[in-house]
Amino acid sequence: MKIAIVAPVFYPYLSGIGTVVRSEALGLGKLGHDVTVLTPLYSTSDAVEAAQDKYKVKRLRPCFKFGNAAWLPQLRQELANFDIVHLHYPFIGGVCGVLECKKPVVVTYHMDLVGQGWKKYFFKIYNYFTLPRLVKDVKSIVFSSWDYIQKGQLKKYIVKEPQKFIEIPFGVDTTVEQKTQISSRAFEELKRKLRLKDGDKLLVFVGGLDKAHYFKGIDILLPALSKLKTEKVKVLIVGEGDLRPYYENRAKELGVEDQVIFAGRVSDEELPFYYRLGRGLVLPSIDKSEAYGMVLLEAMANGLPVIASHLPGVRSVVGEGEERRGFLINPGDITELTQAIDSLLEDAEEGKQMGERAKAWVTRERSVEKETKTLESLLVRCYNT
Repeated sequence: MKIAIVAPVFYPYLSGIGTVVRSEALGLGKLGHDVTVLTPLYSTSDAVEAAQDKYKVKRLRPCFKFGNAAWLPQLRQELANFDIVHLHYPFIGGVCGVLECKKPVVVTYHMDLVGQGWKKYFFKIYNYFTLPRLVKDVKSIVFSSWDYIQKGQLKKYIVKEPQKFIEIPFGVDTTVEQKTQISSRAFEELKRKLRLKDGDKLLVFVGGLDKAHYFKGIDILLPALSKLKTEKVKVLIVGEGDLRPYYENRAKELGVEDQVIFAGRVSDEELPFYYRLGRGLVLPSIDKSEAYGMVLLEAMANGLPVIASHLPGVRSVVGEGEERRGFLINPGDITELTQAIDSLLEDAEEGKQMGERAKAWVTRERSVEKETKTLESLLVRCYNT
């Protein structure tokens, strides 16, 4: 099939949506489909894509843009020559063009639009008018977990049209450890580059540092560092964005600047090595804008236990009880985050066991190959009906 994947953001912008789109485009291309990713050209620096013979990328210049919202009225015309359209939602400026393209449409619903301040009210109005039409006009709606979708803004529509909804959990490359090897010398050089010392107990955070990713919880993580019982704890923050100066200043205000390493943007090829430096990954997200947590899977694939917020969708990745692959905390609770970090770092054996369970679970349940093949079957079915 000739497949158009419409996405609000894409590589090199760091986001969970972009990561999912990139892996699905590659996977569908490997399965023999003609795949094109259509995404906004926010700036000339976005127009970077490694040579890729499995899919194409077309960046469309928006008529209007605000943050990661771009209005693309030309989408309807651009989609005319495709067999099927796969829209990644939310994409405020792309929904209308996709729904008017007169092609079968499948939507991957990543998360509810929540927002803060005036955006909260704008999103509420937008959802009121958009979600009913979205459910009515598309062939199928994909989501990453029943846990999230049944407690979110689409729950009432599931009752009305359950046949349109399908769970396809996002996956990652579970062979990353075999594919990404590094010499002990190079690994030591990386540690020196990041100014890590012997005895440092490192946690890793990976995420965007821009306003669109306000919900990632760095404002919770930084004060937690000042309350730890465990000594020599450092946090490696991988990511870039316009809020980075604010977070750097906040670390200084709290007196934890020596415990925080801002690594900036790291390439996909190098990222596994950064994960492997750590004792665990921390993702203390504050609201339902975090629906799954792709970085949790990436860290688990590299053998790391995780600390994350007890949010719908996210908790299904972390697990609970005997099969738990990390610690869950109440969103925004600095005290619980502090206790979770202390618990993880003080009991190295338990952390190792959780990391091993995490890696085994991801390999068994969350491979990108499994995700892509399920998605392909859905797209074929929607195209033929």
